[in-house]
Amino acid sequence: MKNCPNCGAQLADDALFCGECGTKLDAVTETVQNDATEAKETVTSAASTVEESVSASAASAASDVNATASAASDGVKSAASSAVQSLKNAASSDKKIAGFPAKIVIPAIAGVAVLVIAILLIVILGGGGYKKPLKKMVSFLNSRSNDYYEVYGLMSPSFDLKAQKEIQKLAEKYGDKDEVEDAFDMSDMMEDVYDEFEDEYGKNWKISYKITDIDELSNKELKSYKETLKSNAESCEFMADYYEEDTEFYGEELSKKEAKEVSQVYKDLQKAYKSAEVTKGYELELELTIKGKDDEDTEDKTLKVYKVNGEWVLGDSFF
Repeated sequence: MKNCPNCGAQLADDALFCGECGTKLDAVTETVQNDATEAKETVTSAASTVEESVSASAASAASDVNATASAASDGVKSAASSAVQSLKNAASSDKKIAGFPAKIVIPAIAGVAVLVIAILLIVILGGGGYKKPLKKMVSFLNSRSNDYYEVYGLMSPSFDLKAQKEIQKLAEKYGDKDEVEDAFDMSDMMEDVYDEFEDEYGKNWKISYKITDIDELSNKELKSYKETLKSNAESCEFMADYYEEDTEFYGEELSKKEAKEVSQVYKDLQKAYKSAEVTKGYELELELTIKGKDDEDTEDKTLKVYKVNGEWVLGDSFF
């Protein structure tokens, strides 16, 4: 016995027509085979287009990483769009593939295709994230920004930056205005840095860099940085205990409720530091140049970057 590919009715093995719907079995078989071949060719062509785009992007990466990322993104997205559109066109027809309606089979294939394309984009565009803090730091300095929290966030995990902002809010709420301003206004410090650069190199100075070598940090080196984070946790524990016993906060006396609020911020920060995960790190060898109208200097510098809770931070001071 065999089944009619059109309506599913059971038929004799030698039946040429379906007794239920009248479909000619030889014609349907041929159509199914042709449709299956056509669908396979469509998917294969789409996969080939994606592979060619990725290969071309990988080749150009050796000369320009940023341009490669952009080109790869556009190429893969274009291939993805073409592939998915081909699949949609096939799905909208009344064709069948291996006896099943195309509108059922094609979405399943399309789902796999989209997943593969998403993985390709992550692989192509996700690399080099460890360089971002360095790039942002140089951009920060060249823009003459006075936002100290911006640079603080490049050298500290995001949970630390969040806690520092919370402490500042509490200081502005409960502390002496003048003491708070002196403690948190870092604009003068940044202006001093920029003035020194201008005195040495002249106006319109600019910092540039070239990465000359990259070494992945060993597990021992990552463990050492983890110990530094644990030391920060101990400092936070000390501050949390301090505000549970002493209520003076930026020149003002706190109530027990207010002191508890400040102490809790440090307790939360302590927990964050103790549970922080350091999963990767690199040591970057840099050729750092500061150039202005009056002078120019180039020096070699070593900088370490660490991946903490999935985010890259500078492990060494840039200055």
